[in-house]
Amino acid sequence: MLRLIIFLSSITVCGQVMSSSFWLYGTVTRTLVDTNSWGECMAKIVPGPHTVQPACGVEWVTFSCSGDFNTKARGHSKLESAQLAMVTGKPIAIWVDETKKHNGYCFGRRVDVLKE
Repeated sequence: MLRLIIFLSSITVCGQVMSSSFWLYGTVTRTLVDTNSWGECMAKIVPGPHTVQPACGVEWVTFSCSGDFNTKARGHSKLESAQLAMVTGKPIAIWVDETKKHNGYCFGRRVDVLKE
């Protein structure tokens, strides 16, 4: 019985741990390519990641085209997906990691362009 209580208590504690990643759903309104800052490429998402996680910068997500958090090619592929969403007017879903940042802006691990 004591083991059961300890086990159930541990599940409760583990369930209360805050996640450092989250899904962000929105619309891409701008993209940015730079040579030195912000991980070299970003997308402006409305509503922005700060609406879910205040520790993230306002409205922008970095894809780390600099190669710091993924390969440069992977970063550019995510940027291209964001550009596709922007020009077609499709919504986007981004898996955001708030533990990895460029200049205070959170890193987008995954990009999904949605049908509607």
